[in-house]
Amino acid sequence: MDANIEEVYAVFGELVAVQGVSLKRLQRQAADLDERLALALDRLKKFEEPDDIAEHRPNGHSGREVPLAEGDGQAERGLPRETSVSGNPSDAR
Repeated sequence: MDANIEEVYAVFGELVAVQGVSLKRLQRQAADLDERLALALDRLKKFEEPDDIAEHRPNGHSGREVPLAEGDGQAERGLPRETSVSGNPSDAR
């Protein structure tokens, strides 16, 4: 079985040489891609909560906003309704 694997590597090595691409170059490219992937994963791990991710989106949009519905309970709790400059609650969002 090991002889078959060695033969496959030999054929692959010849193919790479014929195509003008060195195996060392491919190994360097693979190592570079591994390093870039590791850096990207490290950056993703820094975001512990979804709100952290939302802060870094364009215009601060979280993609999870839900408009207030009529009778949302704010008036019943004594909270003022959101209003726009025009004073119309439906323009607030």
